[in-house]
Amino acid sequence: MKTIVRAILIIWALVSVGIGALAFAVVSGTGASVGAAANEAFETIPEAAMQMMGFGGSPLWLVIVYWLALVGGLLLTFRRR
Repeated sequence: MKTIVRAILIIWALVSVGIGALAFAVVSGTGASVGAAANEAFETIPEAAMQMMGFGGSPLWLVIVYWLALVGGLLLTFRRR
């Protein structure tokens, strides 16, 4: 069971970072600032989920909770006992 949870969290992290890196590259390639590109990289997945539910975007607190959940899940799964 632990192996399945680890695999799911690794896939979740790789997809999140990969899509964020792609969004960063696209926004910075248009000539925007690094700050705007980083903002887009972090909010891409939560914003897409909110837009699928019919909202216009994602609030900042939701973006923070998303990334904290990912990091917290990874830390709890891979911590040493």
